[in-house]
Amino acid sequence: MPTHHRRARHGFTLVELLVTIGIIGMLMSLLVVGVRQAMLRARVASTVVEISKLASSVQAFKERYGAYPLCMGDKTASATGSISGRQQRFVTSVRKAFPRYVPANPAYSTINTFIQSNYKYKNKTQQLMSLSLDTLDPSESLVFWLGGFPTPVDTASGLPRSSRKLFGFHTDPTAPFRVDTSSSSVVAQRTTSLFDFDDGRLQDSDNDGWLEYVPSLLNSVDSSAPYVYFDAQTYTQGSPSIGQATSANYLGYSSTVYPDWGVAVPWAGTVSSTAPISWINPNTFQIISSGADGSYSSSNELSQSSPRVPVYPAAQEYRYGSATTATALDSYEQDNLTNFADGTVSDAAGS
Repeated sequence: MPTHHRRARHGFTLVELLVTIGIIGMLMSLLVVGVRQAMLRARVASTVVEISKLASSVQAFKERYGAYPLCMGDKTASATGSISGRQQRFVTSVRKAFPRYVPANPAYSTINTFIQSNYKYKNKTQQLMSLSLDTLDPSESLVFWLGGFPTPVDTASGLPRSSRKLFGFHTDPTAPFRVDTSSSSVVAQRTTSLFDFDDGRLQDSDNDGWLEYVPSLLNSVDSSAPYVYFDAQTYTQGSPSIGQATSANYLGYSSTVYPDWGVAVPWAGTVSSTAPISWINPNTFQIISSGADGSYSSSNELSQSSPRVPVYPAAQEYRYGSATTATALDSYEQDNLTNFADGTVSDAAGS
């Protein structure tokens, strides 16, 4: 074969090789993207299943104690009642859950003082601090009622008995908040959790001692948006119309430490400028996850003086005082996962 033919043939083979390598590279890129998407879908599906299990555990709480666990709500939000109203609802919940609790008519301050005296914890800077019901929020309430107290500090050694572990309630029906001083009886006389919490996903993002639970979809402990729980007693109280409400009502979990989480609020089914809001699950509860993006909503919601009401399944939102103007949910909120939707909240609207 002539030399120029051999050279041409060699050059053509090199081009073929480069094209083949390029095609393989493109296929590998598509494969990587496909694998990532498949992994994300699997994690979303796992979170949906976990929300269902959490909801079943909340229902089990009601069957055991006669009422759904109380979401403490935001103690500064007028829609969830005054601070004294928030405290009274907690006392009422304690009476229902632990009817033999002594004293028979416990005052909120009595319960809180007892908890502050007996449940100590080490904060992120290893300072010894006390738990307080005043800081129990909608995400921590879910963990508290289903799993009990965070494990307290062993006052003898000054060290935590365990890390990121729930302690339950005392099995003595007359003293559910009691803490035994004998370490040998600490676990034996505590109730078991109504939900099988993964200790590795319990976090204390706001550094108040109460634990929150992070979805498996978000596995960065102490920096991920936890599940949030709202009971109907909290979000239906007063049930104002959009046009009538003017203050920062129904504020859920808003973190100044992690502002990119945005704000979690209960979801409505319909809204009106004159009639009361129609809430999703008006007689039960809502459990909300931030979805794969780790944000309940846009971070600018933290600075809004007129909070929104998200609407399902319309995938829209209204602002208090602007009931006639609906806007589409922001992209952060569209992928939220809840106990009232089979997938993301935007799935039902086909968006």
